[in-house]
Amino acid sequence: LLSVDISWILAVACISLGLVGLLALVSIFQKAIFFPIMASMEYLNIKTKLSLFDRVVSFLFSISGDLDTRNIEIDTNLNRASIPWREVASTLRLSFMAGLFIWIYISMNPSWFSSDMFTNVPVYLFSLMLYIPLLVMPFSIFMSLNVRICTRYRDFKVYDGVKMTLYKMLAPVLVTFIYILLAVNSNGISVVFYFILLSVIFNLLINLLACLSFYRWFEGGVVNEIRSKWSTFRPVSMMMVVEDENRIAKEEVPDTPRRDLSDLGVMVFGDSQE
Repeated sequence: LLSVDISWILAVACISLGLVGLLALVSIFQKAIFFPIMASMEYLNIKTKLSLFDRVVSFLFSISGDLDTRNIEIDTNLNRASIPWREVASTLRLSFMAGLFIWIYISMNPSWFSSDMFTNVPVYLFSLMLYIPLLVMPFSIFMSLNVRICTRYRDFKVYDGVKMTLYKMLAPVLVTFIYILLAVNSNGISVVFYFILLSVIFNLLINLLACLSFYRWFEGGVVNEIRSKWSTFRPVSMMMVVEDENRIAKEEVPDTPRRDLSDLGVMVFGDSQE
């Protein structure tokens, strides 16, 4: 069995304290990346030449070249009364899957570690799991605000594009099984199974604690700050026209003039004149 000593207790204490700093870093990342990504995404289909950042955004969010991205909207009336369990479950599922695959690649890659690590696991190796949520959680702000590209048919939810990209990157499951088979061949199935079970439990606990803590104490502040800036600089949709059937958004904006559509006039063609 794996050797456990007081260093594990110290590791758990360090992880608990480090989690607060990690989540604060996630909230800083979300505030820093949200508006640059939105600005890049909005003009993806009208730029003659895409920059490197534009290409990265297009890849991460799975935005196709024929998608009109100019009409981007968010939920500006979001108000959290409790923990959003649906968002917690979605973020936890994605973080857990990404963390488990990355963990197997790191811990069972035969070119990186020796075979005796399965009986004497370095504490720092499990501490690396603390930083795995940094790969997924910064993008959860696009799910919280329901960022979407509105089209005439079905809206494209930006967070769904992120999930699609991450699922594609986690597709090579065969490599994972090869690493596991090599580890079983060198150390025996019981030792490897116990190691994987411990890794799954530890990974799940860290991601669960990170998701619950973030949505309980950090997400609200990030959402409110982004909503405030968005409502200030973009009170109505950029693609809204005078004859838009959805007039509710315009009426909510203070001092919005009410226009009589009859002053637009009527276009009369020569053939219709008597």
